[in-house]
Amino acid sequence: MDNKKFKELDAIFNPRSIAVIGASKDRGRAGSAYFLGILESGFKGKLYPVNNSCEEVFGVKAYCSLGDIPGPVDNVIVIVPKAGVLKVLDECGRKKVRLVQLFTAGYSEISGEEGKKEERQLAQKAGKWGFRLVGPNCVGVSRPAINLPLGPESILVAPGSAGFVSQSGSLSLRVAHLGDLSGVGFSKLVSFGNGCDLDSLDFLGYLLDDPETKTVSTYLEGSHDGTRLLELFKTGSRKKPIIVWKGGTTAAGARTASSHTGSMAGTADVWGTALKQAGVIQVNGLEEMVDLLLGFQVLGRLPGDRVTILSGFSNGGGGESVVAADVCTSAGLKVPPLTPETRRLLGDTLGVVGSILHNPVDVSQAHGDPERVNRAVELAAADPNIDVVIFEAVLDFLCSWLSPEKFKELFDRLINLKGKTNKPFVAVLPAGRLQRERDELVKRLLSAGIPVYPNLERAALMLKRMNWYQGFCNAGCVFSKSNLPGWSGIPS
Repeated sequence: MDNKKFKELDAIFNPRSIAVIGASKDRGRAGSAYFLGILESGFKGKLYPVNNSCEEVFGVKAYCSLGDIPGPVDNVIVIVPKAGVLKVLDECGRKKVRLVQLFTAGYSEISGEEGKKEERQLAQKAGKWGFRLVGPNCVGVSRPAINLPLGPESILVAPGSAGFVSQSGSLSLRVAHLGDLSGVGFSKLVSFGNGCDLDSLDFLGYLLDDPETKTVSTYLEGSHDGTRLLELFKTGSRKKPIIVWKGGTTAAGARTASSHTGSMAGTADVWGTALKQAGVIQVNGLEEMVDLLLGFQVLGRLPGDRVTILSGFSNGGGGESVVAADVCTSAGLKVPPLTPETRRLLGDTLGVVGSILHNPVDVSQAHGDPERVNRAVELAAADPNIDVVIFEAVLDFLCSWLSPEKFKELFDRLINLKGKTNKPFVAVLPAGRLQRERDELVKRLLSAGIPVYPNLERAALMLKRMNWYQGFCNAGCVFSKSNLPGWSGIPS
């Protein structure tokens, strides 16, 4: 992205002032929800409600029009009936705003060619007046670092290094919500809707150059220019991990995408092949997206795909060990035997009778003793055949065996051990009855650089995909349209 375009988009995420057209005292209206969310988030810039009656809104002076507002307005959120949108855009132009977020829907997603014609009129207004337009049919942009929340639901997540761009407003809210619950921090979040002016190409290109963003992710239903989008992925994946959740991969999904954002979705096999060649990590759902964002944010770069799994923290782990080996191997990870010396030392620590010492390792013979469990993890982590350490514990069982003091000591030792080794640690803590205790432990582990997953299947898939991306970058694979049968299936 050229410097001028980057600065133009960067200004969108750094507004000094925001006006919400359609904000009123009625809490049940979208405009009011937008306004109240920004007001209560702690946004430090100036905030102006605009409505026809000039009523005060939640204690803030309101204005009848943008022109009545003293001083400049950077960003404008528009929630008005469709019939009044063009008039409002002219007001935005005369006020010399930089960005308009158009929540109003009813364009190409429902009325086909007529809707596309109306969207071209919106884009022409933006071009005439020199502002940029996000939408229509969108929830707009968010930057947690400046307390700018997302959408009328006013989701304000923790700041971090993950960037997310979505055609779908509802899915952008869900990614933000689940990501925040999982410990993912976000740099920027975008819902661009129908994208009549700014679309995926613009925002993804910006995030790939944004120093605040380390991992780029997106939900896409289609693209106005699939060829350019894939070329952007090709060059961008060398800079940062790019994660794509592609909607509309079935015939039914493609029909729905057309009625949702007016997008032509293209065929699943062509998109899948193209994304893989471009070095993009494709996921198949919300949880897979968030799992990868968490992995890249907390773990960074992995030393390899050879894992050891330690289970049985509280009770017999024999069956868990067998299943763990199957799960990780099926995901494409390597579960190599530990060295004879490591197994000998594990036997000294845990005892040979009743123990599984090859890999996975059953630590149940330690009977939850923090010192012996910690020693077993330390030995497995030090093994030269191992790149990543996974440990799984069922807190409901563990807390029934251990006193609160022993429970705390156990994880204190594991966290301390993580700080002494350069091997990545991944925790698997299934949900259960002790949700409060689990939430507190997850926070502690995340602070120590240990990501937490609710089951081993999700942790293994995350590690597999992170390793695939690193392998792709190391191999220097070349993107070639000639290798993509049916390339014309991607809209241009």
